[in-house]
Amino acid sequence: MINWIGFSDSKILEVQTEITNESSIDFFVSMPIKNQEQIISDVLHNLILNMGRNFKLGLLFDNCDDNSFNICRELLMKASEEYKHLQEVYFIVSEGELFESSAENILFKLCSQRFFVSVQADTYFTDATFIERSEIAFSVVSDLFAISGKAIVSFNILSKFQSVGISLLHSFNFIRKLLNRKSKKARLGIYLPKLGYFGDLSSPPDIRMKFTSRELDSLYLGEALIRGPVIWKAEIFRTLNGFNDVAHPLGRDDCDICFRAYTLGYVSGYLPCRAFSIFYQGTTRKKRSISAQRSLDERILLAGRNPSRLVEFWHGPLNLILSKQLKQQKNKFKSIYGNSVFLTNKS
Repeated sequence: MINWIGFSDSKILEVQTEITNESSIDFFVSMPIKNQEQIISDVLHNLILNMGRNFKLGLLFDNCDDNSFNICRELLMKASEEYKHLQEVYFIVSEGELFESSAENILFKLCSQRFFVSVQADTYFTDATFIERSEIAFSVVSDLFAISGKAIVSFNILSKFQSVGISLLHSFNFIRKLLNRKSKKARLGIYLPKLGYFGDLSSPPDIRMKFTSRELDSLYLGEALIRGPVIWKAEIFRTLNGFNDVAHPLGRDDCDICFRAYTLGYVSGYLPCRAFSIFYQGTTRKKRSISAQRSLDERILLAGRNPSRLVEFWHGPLNLILSKQLKQQKNKFKSIYGNSVFLTNKS
């Protein structure tokens, strides 16, 4: 069943609803879309086929000037029995530039489920086991706020030393490619939280990730995460008032909300997911229109006047206080869980 909702000048144009059995649906999937007509049909098809659980889907078309809306509508109007887990769809159309964090905050207002799932419109979600493995992870780690299928990162901006360290740690991927020119796979390597990045090292379509069975069943705990996809525990997301879209209209919003959650005693994790995106297909990689760039410049100016707690941690007077809080939480999480949790022994 499709719910049609349109935003125009901040007014809801049309709404169709039906009463559904909410208790049977634990997941709400959020996808902001900005001019993805070339790939959106494949992206949506892969997502719907591989969720593996009943879910609702929210699509927000962020001032699109291509055919993305009609392509999605036609695909979902023709939804066959192979889309059996898709219970409800919301279409939202914005006629002004929202950008990712604001778009997701709007979509979250439609979420009454236990989990809010962020999937970007250039992510090919091909992993039929990710949702099930994530459910196990949330049941095992009571303090878990969010799971990324992409990577775990540090709250701090990476230093040159850390960047070099990451390159050295994963140099075996480069050497392996030289020794075997047919190699199209990248591997994770050793998890060292202090280096600041751990996760997907692929560069599709040329190189994809290859995970071992143990890696797929390991939840790597850390500070913050990055989208691609992310499963948020909706109750905590709501308590934190969602993304700080004033300070972070495009980028670092996911790191900021993890930062705020961490200071309250919640940890985030990386669970390897067989999903991928292609660099040049990403919305932020495409050339923006003059009006879109002007809107983003205005938002960035506003962000500079309203720093988030994460930015205050980087540059502000709260640095020492927040650093002490973070250290206490790190010691707590390390004593309880260590750096990773092997899920197969816990299910």
